[in-house]
Parts: sequence; structure tokens; C-alpha cells
Amino acid sequence: MGTYAIEFYESEDGFSPVDRWLERLSPAKQRAVLAALQEVLEVDGPEVCASPWGRHVAPGIFEVRIGHTAEQIMGMRGERLPAGHKVEPEPILLRIFCHAYGDRVVLLLAGYDKGDHPKPTYQQRQIQVAKKRLRDFQRRKRAGT
Repeated sequence: MGTYAIEFYESEDGFSPVDRWLERLSPAKQRAVLAALQEVLEVDGPEVCASPWGRHVAPGIFEVRIGHTAEQIMGMRGERLPAGHKVEPEPILLRIFCHAYGDRVVLLLAGYDKGDHPKPTYQQRQIQVAKKRLRDFQRRKRAGT
């Protein structure tokens, strides 16, 4: 278990856009995201920005870059893979925008598949979405709701 807790941003009505995004990914991409969250983000938190795993994209927001299968991520982190485990050949190029706060908590604000949306303008729009969600989260946190 990592040293950072992972939380999913929720709108006022309880909707979690990152959760919805994850549900729509292929099983291989879902496993890659979950492995990256557990093996990288929970362990390193915002320090991923000092590695190829992440970078700062806006004040208070950083991205986690996922370009490996779950099996590759686990192998990089020294985890043993199940015997006879077959790796599905699918390109993985995912981004998750995050905000670190409080006592070692990382809030997942937005995510997208860069393989499906490679243009920088799409990424900039997603960063704007993450900024809007962060402002909403901070406003509600200050209000105590």
C-alpha cells in the first residue's frame, strides 16, 4: 500500500467524471490505470513530476503519464507477475490530471486517452476542465460542503 491516498473528484451531485472515464476504457487500459495508481501515484504522489511518469501542467495541477501495460508497470516496480499471464498487445497512452492536498492526498480531476486525442489543443481543453474542477473542489472545501 502506498503512502498517498487517492480520491476521485466528485461534482456537487456526486458524479465522478474520472470514474466514468475509467469505466469506458478497455480492460487492458483500465488495468494499466489501476496499476499506475497503486504502484506509482500512491507511492510517489506529486513527486512523479520528477520522473518520466509526470509533469506540472498548471498551478496546483500535475499530470500522470501512463504509457505502459499493467504488467509492465508491475514489473518496473518489482512486482511478480502471475505465471502464464498473457499481456494484451494494446497501445497505452493515457493522461490523468491530479491535485495534491492535505495529508498526502491526491485528487484525480480528469483523464483522457492521448492515443485517441493526440492534438495539443485537446490536452489544453482537458487541462482547463481540470482547473475548473479544482476551483469547484476548493470552493466547496472552503465552504465545508
